[in-house]
Amino acid sequence: PEAEALGERAALAVARGRPTLIGDAVLDPHLPPMHLVICGAGPDAEPLAASALRLGWRVTVADSRRRALDPARFPGAQLSGSAPPLVANEVGADARTAAVVMSHNYLRDAEYLTGFLGRGLAYLGILGPRDRTERLFRELADRGISLTDDDRMHLHAPAGLDIGADAPEEVATAVLAEILAMLHGASGIPLRERSGPIHPD
Repeated sequence: PEAEALGERAALAVARGRPTLIGDAVLDPHLPPMHLVICGAGPDAEPLAASALRLGWRVTVADSRRRALDPARFPGAQLSGSAPPLVANEVGADARTAAVVMSHNYLRDAEYLTGFLGRGLAYLGILGPRDRTERLFRELADRGISLTDDDRMHLHAPAGLDIGADAPEEVATAVLAEILAMLHGASGIPLRERSGPIHPD
C-alpha cells in the first residue's frame, strides 16, 4: 500500500524487486526471497532445486512418497511429505511463491494443482505436454474446480522457455529463466532483439 501511494513506478519497482529512480530518489525494495515449491522429487527435481538455491531462493521439495525425499539429494531445501492437496497451505504459498508441478504422475499432479489454484502465485508451472495439461484442467473443471483469471495469467504449461532443453539440467535452466522473466516483467526474448537499454528505468 505504501508503494502504491508513491505511484505506479514505485509499485512496479516493488513488484519486480529492482531499484528504480523516482524523481531525485532511488527506491530500492527489499523483498523476502522467492520461494520455489517443486512438486515431485524425481531426478529432474534435483538440478532445479540446486539452481534455485544458488539464486538465493527458498526451496521446498514436496512428494508424498517420503522415500523419495532423501536430504542428501536436496541439500539446503525444505522437504514436505504431505498429501499433495495440502502442500500449498503448508508452505504458505502466496505472491512470492513459484510452484512447479512435476510429479510425472497424472493424479498427483491434479491434486497438487487443487491446492495451488486461487492463491495468487507469482508463477505456476506444469511440466509435460500441453494436451495432458488441458485434459487435466478439463477434469478438474468437471469436479467444479476452475482457474481464476489470476491463475491463468500466471500459469505456464508447458513450463519453461523454448531453449531446446532436454536434459534435466537444461530443463531446470529453462524453467528458472521463465520464472525470472515473469518476476521482472521481461519478455525472455534474446537481448540482441531489444531496442534500448537492457535495464530500463
